[in-house]
Amino acid sequence: MASSENWKFKPFSHLYAETEALGYPLAEQLLRRLSGSEVIRIRHYKDVFNRPRQNFRLQKQSPKLILAVQRERFIYPASDNCLNPDGGDFYYVSPMRNCLYHCDYCFLQGMHQTANILVFVNTEDYFSAVAGMCDRQREKTFFISLSYESDMMAFENLAPLCRLWIERFGAWPNARFEIRTKSTNFRALQDIKPADNFLLTWSVLPQPLIERFEPNTPTLRQRLDDIAQAIHAGWNVRLAIDPLIITDPWQMVYEEFIRQLNDKIFSEKLYDIHIGPFRMPEIYFNRLKNRRGNPQIFHASYIKKGNIITYDRDLWLTVYNTILSEMKRIIPEKKIHTFLI
Repeated sequence: MASSENWKFKPFSHLYAETEALGYPLAEQLLRRLSGSEVIRIRHYKDVFNRPRQNFRLQKQSPKLILAVQRERFIYPASDNCLNPDGGDFYYVSPMRNCLYHCDYCFLQGMHQTANILVFVNTEDYFSAVAGMCDRQREKTFFISLSYESDMMAFENLAPLCRLWIERFGAWPNARFEIRTKSTNFRALQDIKPADNFLLTWSVLPQPLIERFEPNTPTLRQRLDDIAQAIHAGWNVRLAIDPLIITDPWQMVYEEFIRQLNDKIFSEKLYDIHIGPFRMPEIYFNRLKNRRGNPQIFHASYIKKGNIITYDRDLWLTVYNTILSEMKRIIPEKKIHTFLI
C-alpha cells in the first residue's frame, strides 16, 4: 500500500565519503544535516558503489549515503528510449545516482550493483561542463535532464541540488532543464522564483497501480496537490505517464485516473503530458527480475525489440488509443507527446 503520508527521510546510519570529497560545501552541508551518522572514509566511490554481489533488497531497507567527486564525464547523450518532444540536443547529467523509492519497474535496480545513494559534491564542475557545452554551441538548443538516474527533489531536504541548478541556470538562453520526481516536496522550492527554462515533471500513475508497483511513494492525490501548487506558483509543469503500466482491468483504472487528473489539474496551464510504454534494456530487465523476485510487473505481454523489452505493439496501441481519446477531453492533443514502439 502506498504511504498516506509524505515521504519521510530515515537518517542514513553510515556515510561513505571520499577523502577528497570532504572539503566541498555540499559535503559539509550533508555532514551537518546527518551529524549522527558514522562517517567512513574511502579512496574511491566505485570501491563501494560498484562492488559486486551486494544485497540490493537488503540495502533498500536501510540505504547508506556515498559522497564522491566526479572526475570523469559530466554530460551524457540521452538514450534513444527517452522521449524528446522539446527538440534540440538531448543530454542528461547525474549529480546524484539511485533513488530513495523502490518501484517494481525501475531500471536503476537493473543498472546499479547497489541500492545506496551516491551524491557527487563537486557541483561547480558540473556547472562548468554544462555552461561550456552551451557556450561553445550557442546556435543550438540543449535539453538536459537532471534527474535521469535519481529523484533529486525527493532528496532536496538533505541535498539542495534542485535549488543549486535552478539558481545557476535559471536564465540560461540556449538550455532547458527537466527535474523529474514522484515526491511531494515542492515546498522545498516554493520560495524560488519560477525559471521559464526549467520543467518540473511529476511521474504519475493510477492509484491502484501506485499501490501495487510503487511502494512507499506518495499517493496520486498527494502528487496532484503538489502539482497544483507548482502550477499555481507559475512553474512549467509536465506530467509523465511513463511508463504507462498495462494491467487488468486497465480501461476502468485509467478512466478513473483521467477523471482525477481533470478534477485536480488546471489542464490549460499544464505544460504538457508525456506517455510512454514500459521499456527497458534486456540486461537490466533480467537483473531486475532476479532481484525483485516475482512481482506482477514481469508477467505482462512483452516482446523483445532489438535489445529492449517492451509491450506487444498491438496491445500497446489498443491501450494507448483508448487512453488518448479520453485524455484529449481534458488537454489539447498538441500537448500530448508519446513514445511510440
